[in-house]
Amino acid sequence: MSAATAGDLWHLQNAFVHLPGEGSLDAVLSWCRLEPRVRTEIGAFPGWELEFPNYNHANYGGYAHLAPALGSSAALARLRSAAGEADGRLNARVARLSAFSYREAGKLPEWTAFLEEMLSSAGLQGDTRVSWLTARAYAEELREPEPLILEGRAWLEEALSVAQSEGLRLEALGELISRVASGGRIAEARSILQSVEEQFESAESRAAIASWRSQMGALEVHYRDLAGAQGAKAKEAYIAELQARLARANERGDAENIALYQHLLEEAQ
Repeated sequence: MSAATAGDLWHLQNAFVHLPGEGSLDAVLSWCRLEPRVRTEIGAFPGWELEFPNYNHANYGGYAHLAPALGSSAALARLRSAAGEADGRLNARVARLSAFSYREAGKLPEWTAFLEEMLSSAGLQGDTRVSWLTARAYAEELREPEPLILEGRAWLEEALSVAQSEGLRLEALGELISRVASGGRIAEARSILQSVEEQFESAESRAAIASWRSQMGALEVHYRDLAGAQGAKAKEAYIAELQARLARANERGDAENIALYQHLLEEAQ
């Protein structure tokens, strides 16, 4: 079950809701504990194009689908109590589910207030602080009906600055550049990556950085193709409008506008 995605888990939700008592939530929390770390994926945002990795589907979809079944006061309380781990870090999957579940219940400010309270604790420093900052950024993105993926940037930048171990710095870096790149600021994401790359020496880190570069390159091509397609559609619409205006000018016998629209069509084509 640890390899299941949030989307896969949602497909099992019909079975979970028939479990006695809080069996549905028990099953979800068991899944969260099996794989508590989650990395934000680079993808097309908002990502309605099915032919390319979809940011919304990868990073929000499954959690959003699970949330309606977890919005009772009792479920929200259990989610919050299950968020922290023994080492002081935050379970990222519980945090994502909590953000969506609190939002579904109209109580997102309560979740963000809890995160802010924890972040104000003097004992939450260094590596331990990173996952809580990431969760705070994620919650901030959900303030509006459509996610605002760069709204939590300040918390992600702090996470990168306070992380002490290479593994946690890599995690924080990934959370930041995945959002910057997916939001269409690919040159900026590359610049961020270049500015901190020398801090990473392990083979795992180098492999992750190489993968991010590859994904950003593919995303850049995808966005460029989308822009070209939109430009082609706009040009087609412009030509159609000129042709319609030319036809009306011919009907009126308007020689001046006939000449104008013929000239514009020649240039457009």
